[in-house]
Amino acid sequence: DAYLSGGVYLGGTTAANKLDDYEEGTWTPAGTSGVGFASNSAYGTYTKIGNVVTLHATLIVASNSSSAHFRIDALPFNQSGGNAAAGFYMRYTQDSTYRMFYLSTGNTIDVYNLGGGATTFSSVSTGRYDFSGVYYTDS
Repeated sequence: DAYLSGGVYLGGTTAANKLDDYEEGTWTPAGTSGVGFASNSAYGTYTKIGNVVTLHATLIVASNSSSAHFRIDALPFNQSGGNAAAGFYMRYTQDSTYRMFYLSTGNTIDVYNLGGGATTFSSVSTGRYDFSGVYYTDS
């Protein structure tokens, strides 16, 4: 049966039960506003199942004095239709500060302090970040 090739069926063999959109890969986070990450420090992995993307990454912000908002660009897929539905956890290894972030547009993450306010590149200069997140995509 042509219907049964090229996918896994969960809960039945109808088209609605077919899992046929699964992808794993690596991605390289990029800085924005002309501020980058330390050489060979930015790397990550992702898993996409249907329209849900789960990603993990590590990066070290390059030494800088930029007052630009700390943003991470080049996510593996654009977010879903302008909806900023995302959940991220970020750990800053140089101190006990935790940051939150959300998808602003397309494939860019905006980073904020948990107490409110944008995080600037200068405030995280040379800091290492480890993070995980889940978001929706139309890709």
